Amino acid sequence: MNDISSHQIIPPLQDVKEFRKSLDRETDRGCAVMSAAYLDVALENLLKASFVQADRVIKETFNGTGPLATFSSRINLSFLLGLIDEQIFRDLNIIRKIRNDFAHEPTTLLFSSESVFSRCIALECYGQSNIEGRKKFTSVILGLLGLIHKATDLSNRPATPLPIDFEKFRELLDNLACD
Repeated sequence: MNDISSHQIIPPLQDVKEFRKSLDRETDRGCAVMSAAYLDVALENLLKASFVQADRVIKETFNGTGPLATFSSRINLSFLLGLIDEQIFRDLNIIRKIRNDFAHEPTTLLFSSESVFSRCIALECYGQSNIEGRKKFTSVILGLLGLIHKATDLSNRPATPLPIDFEKFRELLDNLACD
């Protein structure tokens, strides 16, 4: 198996700059959905960089109906493993809800719409605090991306699963059975 270092899964700065420019060309709906998708992939890469290299298992885990196939599950596990802090966890969930608002509303929805605007106001992480709506949303997105990319860069992929001394484990079971 080829070991993929975290440096290989972090997009080059130029890709992030292109992503940012593309948001300006998007509708509000496109901006929200695309931003969440970009964060979703960044979290996937963060988690993969923290897992033992096991290509088949990783593929099954992240695809289809796998346990980490959703943005929500990736946010939750990243938090539970201590890869992101509570503030990032909170803002990622707000962004997920904004994405869902746009994705599931069949009529025109804008960042200035009351429900979306109030969620944007609630975003706190690493964005500019003196702006509102779409500008605040994109500012927070970029801040979160930077933090997630840095966490990915710092992650230490374990070389192998934790070793288990089965002989000692059998002894323990034997001792329990004798009592």
